Amino acid sequence: MKKRYGALLLGLVISMGGALQAADLGADVNAVDMYGWTPIVHAASNGDANKVQSLIDAGADVNHVDDFGLTALMEAAKIGNRDIVIMLLGAGADRSQKNSNGETAADIARDRHHVSIETLIRDYVDTFGKKTKAAAKR
Repeated sequence: MKKRYGALLLGLVISMGGALQAADLGADVNAVDMYGWTPIVHAASNGDANKVQSLIDAGADVNHVDDFGLTALMEAAKIGNRDIVIMLLGAGADRSQKNSNGETAADIARDRHHVSIETLIRDYVDTFGKKTKAAAKR
């Protein structure tokens, strides 16, 4: 119960001001709810790019895995949100992480017919012009 309410309270603070302010007040930007979701997973799932960026800036774990093996990148891929996918990849989101069904974020994007998102995830190049590890292996 305590974890669930901690995540809900943090979400309320973030929606009213921002993750940096919440973190400055000692809030845990990686608090989990009853499903293992953190605020960044909720923000990605809701397509809220401003909250995602605010949480990244506050040090949120972009590779947090919930109780079902899902990550913020998988949630962004599911809804086809290009801006959030780019933010998460730029912050170091792991494209090779698999959920409890053995799917990566690119697989989820493909299954939802978000072909451009699938391609973006598979072929993402970091800001230094190098393919990330997973892309370099292909």
